[in-house]
Amino acid sequence: MTATRRLPIPFPLLPLLGRRGSRASAVRRRGAWSAERIFAPVLRALHRPERPRPLTLALEGPSLVFPGTAEFEFALAPRTVYPTEKAAALRERSPQELERIAHGVHLVEQRVADVLCHALAAPEHLTRLFASLEPQLFSHDHDWRAIAVGLQQSSRAADPYRRIVLVKYLQYLAARQQVLRGLHAQRIAAGEPSCESPAASPEATALLGPAVARAVDAEGMRRLPRGETVKLRFQEARAITIELADYRFRLHPGRRFVLADASGERFVLRPGCNLVGRQPDCDVVVNPAYQSVSRRHIIVQPIGEDRVAITDVSAHGTWVERECIESSIEPPRRRRRKTRRPRA
Repeated sequence: MTATRRLPIPFPLLPLLGRRGSRASAVRRRGAWSAERIFAPVLRALHRPERPRPLTLALEGPSLVFPGTAEFEFALAPRTVYPTEKAAALRERSPQELERIAHGVHLVEQRVADVLCHALAAPEHLTRLFASLEPQLFSHDHDWRAIAVGLQQSSRAADPYRRIVLVKYLQYLAARQQVLRGLHAQRIAAGEPSCESPAASPEATALLGPAVARAVDAEGMRRLPRGETVKLRFQEARAITIELADYRFRLHPGRRFVLADASGERFVLRPGCNLVGRQPDCDVVVNPAYQSVSRRHIIVQPIGEDRVAITDVSAHGTWVERECIESSIEPPRRRRRKTRRPRA
């Protein structure tokens, strides 16, 4: 009698056959024949978003290593504040000098905001867009220029870090303009003359004016963090009030979202990202007479029929109803590392 050769069982069929390789034992196991249960770990691994690679930046002194984007964003949060010693030095400047400085900062804001807008619309081009920014656009404060140059020399895998730099640097520029606005208002209140030279554009003059300056948020409204995407949820299909600088708009939900201004003009939003501003190439071009509305002010992206994602890229700010904010806009917190207890 010849001995029969036992063939090895393929690995994917082992859960179906059970421990002893019998079909009866596999049937007794609940859900053993479910393909979803067998291949669920494989599918989760395929659809899991790729974790950004660690980033190494060579600044003054030892190199800094960031394990991920959360640690990098946490490290950049304190760099969005304008240095106190720089703010004290600006107290010696005249209103004319403050306006010229504000005009220069405003031009940098426009350039960085344009890159961020294009990067949000086409993330695959972020590496090229970030490399188009001249190093002179970044301030030496908080090593911003060194950080930007280091990322320009990094590979495409550093794109998540590049976007964080664009967002945080816009917030730094906004803090710098806030200091200039406050000092300019003090000079004007003291009776010092302002400047009306051609160097100060209407946008820079409006930036320093009291019309768009808000020390605190209005009742029931919350200012969106600049450059960060915030999700809003409509309450019972009710329209959301959105204030673009000094001008109030209403965003209506539905199969096709509609943005309406105070005069009753309505703009139907298309699926995907919608750029709203005064620039003629925007998807939604508001009234050019709205001078405090930026050329590219916000990006509106409908999500379903009852949610929307809004990204503020403006110089004068965007306010929304506080109760409609779904995602947190608090500054990022450091992740706590899990500590393992030693085995007894």
